Amino acid sequence: EALTDPIWRALDDPLALRDGTGAYFDRSVGLGEAVTIAFRMQPDRRADQVVLERMPREGASGWSVRLTRAGGLVFHIGSVADHTDLVASEAYAAATATHVACVFDRGTARLYLDGREVAVRHGIPHRTEDRTAIGTLVDKHRASSGQPYAGVLQGVRVHNRALADKEITALATP
Repeated sequence: EALTDPIWRALDDPLALRDGTGAYFDRSVGLGEAVTIAFRMQPDRRADQVVLERMPREGASGWSVRLTRAGGLVFHIGSVADHTDLVASEAYAAATATHVACVFDRGTARLYLDGREVAVRHGIPHRTEDRTAIGTLVDKHRASSGQPYAGVLQGVRVHNRALADKEITALATP
């Protein structure tokens, strides 16, 4: 069964991102009660880095996907000032390819690594819908905190719905 087309898609071919340049996505992307952000990454190093985000400074809505220098992956839901984080520790290694999927659906967040669910959190009071912040992919001038991502990204997709487990598994399968 084919996946429905994502609302925004980029980098079907691997792209090395090391100079902090970025891409932007439309304000209609990553909105609503549900969202799925999926991509394959191969970071150059372990560091505090922002991969993708739609993150306003204030309010209770927005999202970002970040890496930590300890090897963790953070799905940040809400704004810079008011948010809830779902964290998967030891989620990645430098120079190793990993498929990531972050799903938010009406108060429940899930993190998937290489097609397997590794973290879930229910009862999140924040939302992903934000019409004020522009969506960014690796931009040194707009990253809300941390450094922009440095490494290889491929197959970046943002859906305005929660993908099912089998759809995430299909995306994660090389």
